[in-house]
Amino acid sequence: FNVALGDIEAVITEKEHSLMRIENIAQQTYAKFKAIATPEQLAKVKALIDQYVADGNRMIDEDATLNDIKQHTQFIIDEILAIKLPAEVIKASPKVGQPAPKVCTPIKKEDKQEVRKVEKEL
Repeated sequence: FNVALGDIEAVITEKEHSLMRIENIAQQTYAKFKAIATPEQLAKVKALIDQYVADGNRMIDEDATLNDIKQHTQFIIDEILAIKLPAEVIKASPKVGQPAPKVCTPIKKEDKQEVRKVEKEL
């Protein structure tokens, strides 16, 4: 009886851990997309994540095979990755302590005279 009880506890513990992993993945994914997605894209991601959590919970309750759960997870991941996100803005930080390089080009007097001649002709 103790062996059977230990087995049941192990199964329950594994299911609880699986449910927590699903919830953690869902929260992390949503947080990452929230920072860069448009409201429409975020709504779609949220719907896919909610579907993933519900299906994952159902599959665990039904004792689905690990392979089935992995396939379903991959399907949802593919659906989320298929959402085209706006390009992330990359901010270039200037290097502190280094002055910007100066580019000096000498102005030739001949060039100014030629420009003035062209202006007079117009």
